[in-house]
Amino acid sequence: MCHAIAVLLVDDDELVSTCISIWLEDEGFTVYSANSGEAALRLMAENPVDVALVDLQLGELNGEEVIAQACAAHPATQFMVHTGQHYYQLPDRLLELGLQQQNVVFKPILDLDSFVAAIRRSVSGVPKHAVN
Repeated sequence: MCHAIAVLLVDDDELVSTCISIWLEDEGFTVYSANSGEAALRLMAENPVDVALVDLQLGELNGEEVIAQACAAHPATQFMVHTGQHYYQLPDRLLELGLQQQNVVFKPILDLDSFVAAIRRSVSGVPKHAVN
């Protein structure tokens, strides 16, 4: 029996977080939400997640720092960046952790099917460090 993919959604915009959480739950995902980087790290320490979808603009601890810290503590978790910065390119720091530009999802999400497919692909069993 397959378990539901556990997704951590990290976004400080309550409306965005609520909408995405509902969409993902309707698609059968287990969804955890955090409204700050610090809350995300605490939540990940208590609940294993398959993929973390992390906004960049989070306050004191930005999304890139959250990913860097969480990746070190939770190497089995896959990470995706969720941003409204449509010019955003992954920095070397995140590329070295195994993220690829295809791991970036831009707001607003206009194609829910593609968004869900991207999450499913991110946890399809391919180790992130094995991807070129």
